[in-house]
Amino acid sequence: MTRKRRQQQVEVFDPGTWYTSTTIQERLSVSRDTVERWGSTGQVRALRVGRRSVRYLGEDLNRQLTPLGATTH
Repeated sequence: MTRKRRQQQVEVFDPGTWYTSTTIQERLSVSRDTVERWGSTGQVRALRVGRRSVRYLGEDLNRQLTPLGATTH
């Protein structure tokens, strides 16, 4: 019997909420460029609100997070 290792999901963000880049930067200590790159490459769904404001989906942000050394059997 083979056991698969699964990475444990980390939830720093509410999956159904859209977040500003400022909030993401503060919670994750990442640069604005990183947040914008995630949105522009499609790693995180991004939604433009108005002319300048962009929001990022919490569900996708959580997928960017991987706990170090955390696996389940």
